[in-house]
Amino acid sequence: MRWHKEVRKDENGVLRHPADGRAWKHFDDLYPKFADDSRSVRLGLSSDGFNPFSNMTTTHSMWPVILMPYNMPPWCTMHKSNYLLSLLIPGPKSPGKDFDVFLRPLVDELKVLWRDGVEAYDGYLKAPFTLYAAVIWTISDFPAYAYLSGWSTMGKLACPICLEDTRSNRIRGKQCYTGHRCFLSKTHRWRKNLEFDGKQEKRQRPRQFTGDDILRQVADIPTCTTGKAPSNEDRKRKRGSDELNWSKKSILFELPYWSKLLVRHNLDVMHIEKNVCDNIVGTLLNDPVKSKDTTKARLDLEDLNIRKEQWLKERNGRYEKPHANFTLTKDECVEFCKFIKSVRLPDGYASNISRCVTDHNTLGGMKTHDCHVLLQKILPVAILPFLNKDIRETLIEFCQFFQKICSKTLYAKELEDMKTGIVIILCKLEKIFPPAFFTIMVHLCVHLPEEALLGGPVSQRWMFGIERRMDDIETRFNRAERNWDVTTTKHEMDLFNNKVRTLGASKFGQLGEYLEVVQWYIYNNCGVELDSYLKEHKEALSSRGIREANLDTIQRQEFPFWFKNKMALLRVNGDPRATDDLYALSQFPDDRYTSWQSCIVHGVRFRCKERDDKFTTQCSGVSVGGEDEAMIYYGVLLEVLELDFILGRKVFMFRCKWYNTDPKGKRMVVNHKLTSIDITSKWYVDEPFIFANQAQQVFYLNDYARGKNWMVVQKVHHRNIYDILEHDEDEVLMNDIFQEEESSELPPFQPTEELPETSLAVRNDVEPETLPYEEVLAMRNVNAPVDDLESIDDEYDDVGKVFFNNEPVLDFETEHDSDEPNCNSDDDDSLA
Repeated sequence: MRWHKEVRKDENGVLRHPADGRAWKHFDDLYPKFADDSRSVRLGLSSDGFNPFSNMTTTHSMWPVILMPYNMPPWCTMHKSNYLLSLLIPGPKSPGKDFDVFLRPLVDELKVLWRDGVEAYDGYLKAPFTLYAAVIWTISDFPAYAYLSGWSTMGKLACPICLEDTRSNRIRGKQCYTGHRCFLSKTHRWRKNLEFDGKQEKRQRPRQFTGDDILRQVADIPTCTTGKAPSNEDRKRKRGSDELNWSKKSILFELPYWSKLLVRHNLDVMHIEKNVCDNIVGTLLNDPVKSKDTTKARLDLEDLNIRKEQWLKERNGRYEKPHANFTLTKDECVEFCKFIKSVRLPDGYASNISRCVTDHNTLGGMKTHDCHVLLQKILPVAILPFLNKDIRETLIEFCQFFQKICSKTLYAKELEDMKTGIVIILCKLEKIFPPAFFTIMVHLCVHLPEEALLGGPVSQRWMFGIERRMDDIETRFNRAERNWDVTTTKHEMDLFNNKVRTLGASKFGQLGEYLEVVQWYIYNNCGVELDSYLKEHKEALSSRGIREANLDTIQRQEFPFWFKNKMALLRVNGDPRATDDLYALSQFPDDRYTSWQSCIVHGVRFRCKERDDKFTTQCSGVSVGGEDEAMIYYGVLLEVLELDFILGRKVFMFRCKWYNTDPKGKRMVVNHKLTSIDITSKWYVDEPFIFANQAQQVFYLNDYARGKNWMVVQKVHHRNIYDILEHDEDEVLMNDIFQEEESSELPPFQPTEELPETSLAVRNDVEPETLPYEEVLAMRNVNAPVDDLESIDDEYDDVGKVFFNNEPVLDFETEHDSDEPNCNSDDDDSLA
């Protein structure tokens, strides 16, 4: 419980834990007495509805309320053994706006924990103490966000961050959330561009509302009778226009510190990714259910008087719908789905996404993690052969934004750049897609970098950990871990501390001509223990008059025998420098070795290429860094070697085939920040070995844009690996960082400020779609409904999905505020 303060190392500008965020530090400044005791518990509160029955057709929704302590390292905080099940709200219906009724006993206890504390016993110090605790934020999906915060996350003011300054428009049949140019600086040239929505953007960016601002807004909300009884008149209370989207004052405001928090409720990036992915893929593939390029969407363009090339054309008694440049043709959809079917992902990394391809050349049945992997890793490669350059670059930038924001290590400077970058991307998307594309989930992306600056890494503030670890409910996500680790052997030299679990049958091999190569690689890469001996031997060679140019070659030939004789002499004389590890290392490995086809290293499964080709997963891709930090070598695993030394020491090595990734050559190309490699090339044929624990797993995707022998390489970001610096007395120790994908390892996030050409809005090489005349005419004659805030009913169904009533709602733009700024903030250049 002291880890966050006494063990964790604080690095300026680096965010690896919520304690690195501004919200945590702001809380410490406000309440120094609470912060002084490192045992004071910071809690996150999370809730989500689930069906406890295996038969999902049974309508039943139960809501556990879970507390998780953030004092501990991330791998402990998000582990189910440290979850505190404080409440279990029974079904069969979701609690809805009555959530506060069930939270009452928990809030009462939290007030006691804050004000008086409770007597506890410190097992480390062997002494009693008073324990205090505070809830620092909530984690939930978007419907539960409304339950916990009291702000209705639907309608024209659906954004819980922008609140009354939400930029939205009512279009045919729905609300869209465009107008992201207001986040640009006042002098940005895009503000005067009429091609976005037919107007200049003169509004300032939305204000940042504090807890005190919210308390003033909810002060006059009447107290309503709770419950869902049909006789309860307050069950569907109609709000007045002065109440905005507030349905209640959250019970959490009874906590003395709640209004002072910088982050009270977290936006769930997991569900935002899922909705964004569905929008993009559904529109690209012209999915009849998920596409945002519908007939109504084309009529919206006419209403806004923009993109006339995409308007419906009346011809010969029918309407024709021109093929938009952001939608694939039928043949391209076939090729796109063919690529998805060819995707093979590492074992334990994601499900078999190829199964999501339907008979109609669309994607269906994708879970949240499928969308997470598809959006960040697969989609940028899948669209390379399709779409024009402007659209392709914008979508790839959008995918890379999510890849950056989901990194387990974030950098404050990069997040500041991302605050500007995501606005640029959303503005470019407004030029590409119809307004119907911009649901509330797309809009929420603009707030994610700022929330990461306040709260720290997303991986400790989203719903993945909660939904995957619903205990006592058997799912594929909470079964026993497939790739479990073995216990690490404990020797003085890290070289012999193997965390490798071999799999399958083995056979014996002989090093033969590779013996010298293996020996020198071990000696040259085993660690600092041999540095002094290598230096001593090189000085001895220099004293013999050997030229500098030949030193490395001669040392490689003579050092193994020199080191063997030296260690033997020290051992005979009882010199303590000749430790068991160094002596075993000096005596050479056995020429015979054990060969394996599969193994698990630090929880990651590797498989040799020959065997890997028979599986639906891909576990043969490997990479390793070079002496130059910018140089990375990519290849495939050919063989796992278990080398035996005397005194029971073992070393595991990989024999690999390396592809030519020389940046000066023509066998590797970086385009759209994606690395494509010619897999027919070879490099370092005479030096194929690395240590097993040096390998980082990668996987390869077909690059249809370049040809048959080219593949795009993608690094694997495993869920259970963290990169955390820790204090250990006078040393700073790096926690196990194997397979970690830091933000710094990803390409720089620098979206281009080039708008797509409007003249290329349709594809003239594709026949337009023919639509029934009467159907289109009926849609055209129906005016968009007028919004009326007093008639909004913000109820949810029993599984947490939003449903809308038939009452009209107010139009966002009025004759009084269509082009005028609607906030008082002068800080309009903060994103520039």
